[in-house]
Amino acid sequence: MYYEQTSPPNIKEYSFYYEFNMPFEILLNDVIIEKNIQLGMDGPTQLNQFILQNGEQKLKIRLTHPFAKNGGKIKPQDLTFINDRLGIYLKDQNINNGKLQLIKALEFQTITHVFLT
Repeated sequence: MYYEQTSPPNIKEYSFYYEFNMPFEILLNDVIIEKNIQLGMDGPTQLNQFILQNGEQKLKIRLTHPFAKNGGKIKPQDLTFINDRLGIYLKDQNINNGKLQLIKALEFQTITHVFLT
């Protein structure tokens, strides 16, 4: 019997960490990968199964104020809360002893004005 020990494959695991306090959709390359139409939730959402090719990926987040139908608007302080909790993380066995590391901090642009309708 012949046995050869091989090193484990280098598996890179990408995750999106977030905490939303309002309804949201997360899209990766224009495909919805997570959706919550209630009052929000937190996560990580694993991204690997949605990445179909090497290279740059496009992550899109759609937020809806829970009371949008009644005129509710997202405020700057809502985005400040969310921005503190957004990031893409990588877990790679060959880097940082396999511990999670932030590879991209994300943030929404600051709301500087509100359109009244």
